Amino acid sequence: MTLDHDEDWKNIFSDMPEDEAKHYMSLMPNHSTISFSGELTHPGYKYIPSTYLLTEGDKIIPVEAQRQMIEFAKGEGVKMKVVETSAGHCPMLSIPEKTVDVLVAAASVL
Repeated sequence: MTLDHDEDWKNIFSDMPEDEAKHYMSLMPNHSTISFSGELTHPGYKYIPSTYLLTEGDKIIPVEAQRQMIEFAKGEGVKMKVVETSAGHCPMLSIPEKTVDVLVAAASVL
């Protein structure tokens, strides 16, 4: 999928300063379309403890769509810990310390 580097940064990196957002956007030549249409053959969230970092400020995957994905997994019997944040689509860049805290906490139960 071709990205519009002049516009897409506003949504993908919506909670970051413009100069940083444009920098990270410049590192993205395109987006794989297989992530939208490919078959999920081994959903890892079914087999290991799972944590979902819900990003309320996400302009790419709206919060309601994220909640639906969480409910879908729970409907398959998955116990999903949910951590909510006001971050946008790329919390690992906009709130790296919080993201690390969530990852460390998730890893501590493995």
